Amino acid sequence: MKPDTYQKIADYYEMLFSFFLKGLRSDICTYIFHKGYKRVIDACCGTGGQLLQLKRSGMELYGIDNSPFMLEQARKACPPDIELRLLDAERQAYDDAFFDCAIISFGLHEKHPTANHIIYSNCKKMIRQGGSIIIADYNLVPSHLSGVLIGKCLIPLIERCAGKEHFTNYNRWMQQGALEGFLARHQITTDIITQPLSRTVLCCAVKVDDSLDSYSQSFGLLEQSLRTKKQQIHAKHHEAQE
Repeated sequence: MKPDTYQKIADYYEMLFSFFLKGLRSDICTYIFHKGYKRVIDACCGTGGQLLQLKRSGMELYGIDNSPFMLEQARKACPPDIELRLLDAERQAYDDAFFDCAIISFGLHEKHPTANHIIYSNCKKMIRQGGSIIIADYNLVPSHLSGVLIGKCLIPLIERCAGKEHFTNYNRWMQQGALEGFLARHQITTDIITQPLSRTVLCCAVKVDDSLDSYSQSFGLLEQSLRTKKQQIHAKHHEAQE
């Protein structure tokens, strides 16, 4: 078993970061309540701070995390009707289409790109048609002063403290275009919810709709077909000139 990189900071995580995350968590709650989602899973729930802010009558809340130390803090903070399980988001923990909404908050940048793809795919399977996956993570560093100070100085310092493997994955995440790059590579269309911390973080919602995926794939095939046809015409024209 890999060592738990959060072992040393789990007891202090909320005290250190809740101030910076409060606005983001509030915006996620607003989106979920507006959509009327009731059954929600936080796929990298950490200390349970997001689940606590979502807690209200009628909500069915679930959290999974692969850090026993972070989950221990979540169990201390959350009421017993919030289901918490020690599981890695790379494993599909629940049945297909079981949830209305999944949250992946700062759970991608610290992992290998292959793991990121698996986590996203597993979350998508667990969400019903018409539901959403909310993703919040580091984005490309903006050019304005506060963005540069946070994105180039503060965030790398925090990530370096999380350990060598964590920091390596973070650097790879940023080099590959951060969250915007991840969305582009997977051809994911989103609605932006918020961009906190001077726009160094992007929070967006992905609608789970197979019909949209089919349309996108069909459009991609059509575009490829037209490109091939154009190349064939160009080749024939070139041959005729010779």
